[in-house]
Amino acid sequence: MAPVEGNATQPAVIPAAPPFRPSLPQALLALVIVILAIAGYMALAASLGVREAYVGFLFVFYWMTFDQGQLARVPPIVVGMCFGLAAAWLLQYSPHAPQPYLVLGLFLAAVAVSIVGLILGWLPYVFNNPAMLMLTVCTIPHIQGSANFPQLFVALGFATVFFVALVTGLRKLAARMKPG
Repeated sequence: MAPVEGNATQPAVIPAAPPFRPSLPQALLALVIVILAIAGYMALAASLGVREAYVGFLFVFYWMTFDQGQLARVPPIVVGMCFGLAAAWLLQYSPHAPQPYLVLGLFLAAVAVSIVGLILGWLPYVFNNPAMLMLTVCTIPHIQGSANFPQLFVALGFATVFFVALVTGLRKLAARMKPG
């Protein structure tokens, strides 16, 4: 499609480049790599005693899907997710606290401030979409009832190191194999 000339009321239309579509062999290779990465992550997490490893899938899904695996985006993702975990932990802790209504109030205040902060762009390293993702998932009643929050932090750290190292290594390998 050729660009359409613009006028005073309508700007010129510039056609977008077609999205990259891998071939079937490339897609199957990607599938094998994903399966091996997940198996390796789960096996290493189990061998190291990292419980609650599922939280790592939230990290890698967010990072690879919304930020296309950009290394520069890792710090705000991790900080935001840690904030979301900490806020959700307040909710889990509140019934067991010496002052349960105070802790519940802190949780509600953290949620309110994070929503306003997200809307207004305050502290984007803390109040961001990864924080909201983690807060949403970790306030699910089943997770609230059974999750070990200190282990969630450990698992998030482990997943960050594992997947960043894996993606970095795969990119270096792909660059080496690239013809030319």
